[in-house]
Amino acid sequence: MSHSNVLPPEAPTSLLMAEGKSFLILSRHDIEHGTHQAVTSIITRWLESERAIENMAGKVNLVVDGYNEDDRDLSVIPEVGIFVEGLARLFPEFPIFLEQSLEEIFLYLTLSAGGMRLSTQGGKTDPVQRYEMHWHDTSNMKEVCQSYNDSIISRLVCLGVGSGSPVAIAATTTSKLMLEAVTMGQIPKFNS
Repeated sequence: MSHSNVLPPEAPTSLLMAEGKSFLILSRHDIEHGTHQAVTSIITRWLESERAIENMAGKVNLVVDGYNEDDRDLSVIPEVGIFVEGLARLFPEFPIFLEQSLEEIFLYLTLSAGGMRLSTQGGKTDPVQRYEMHWHDTSNMKEVCQSYNDSIISRLVCLGVGSGSPVAIAATTTSKLMLEAVTMGQIPKFNS
């Protein structure tokens, strides 16, 4: 996707498909107004059944739209953090839907747990931009991770999902990836 804004200024949060991927576009309008109505409508459908979870598990890229002209990292824009923290409280199971990459998990954990991403640009031998997560207090991050584990287990039990099902495997994979992101970010491990 391009680096320009995707949604019109007053648009609500939306799910877009492009380049063979699913993008949950958190709109600046919803962020600034603190409204989770549109994102609630989307994620509620994803959590309705085992099949619904399976259809979206590991397939969503989280995009914060409307801040593309802002030079600050998303993690230091207060209203973005507040919005994603609210999303994490409403839907602690949400990480199961994220694309299973450290970049997606880093972004989610940083925004949902009040952390800060520090960017380092690659050099001649390693041209890749990297992020490190930092927290003044790790208790929020641990809470987000533990809340995911507890809520996804509860959700799968309520839906009667077996431990060997693709959804249960996706839930475990997400939990392990969150732990890996935490460990790589130089943060003490959380209890799973």
